[in-house]
Amino acid sequence: DDEKGIPFTENDLQVLWDNRDVPYVDTILIMVYSGYRISAFKEIKIDLEKGYFQGGVKTKSGKNRIVPIHPGIYGMVAAYHGKTWLETSVNDYRTKVFYPTLERLGLLYASNGTKHTPHDCRHTFSWLCDRYKIDDMSKHLLMGHALGSDVGFLRIP
Repeated sequence: DDEKGIPFTENDLQVLWDNRDVPYVDTILIMVYSGYRISAFKEIKIDLEKGYFQGGVKTKSGKNRIVPIHPGIYGMVAAYHGKTWLETSVNDYRTKVFYPTLERLGLLYASNGTKHTPHDCRHTFSWLCDRYKIDDMSKHLLMGHALGSDVGFLRIP
């Protein structure tokens, strides 16, 4: 991922979960636990029966990738099924929804003092994959990273 960002901390995530009924916190949690870029939610497909998202933007590897719906956000995702939850522009979501929601919860700024961005949700997904020991190949596929000719992922016994 060529975009810089700071993941939400464990404490930040707990605040989000504790406030999941506050308007728009669910959209932040969906981004954190899916790993999709915010712009992907303009046209993402959701298959509740099979339990996955399908979509993506930016790279060939990222487009139309399938990511399982984490059980913790399944109900949130189901509430948006059949609707476009990103009905505004990405910039409007960022300025009118994302920042004000984080500010209300006291989470607007990361530990280094920079303002959190929606892309920090993606960095949090990556951090969670590392924390819960998701293998590198799976993590990169879930995030839609191009593997190119990188054979470093091949682990031959």
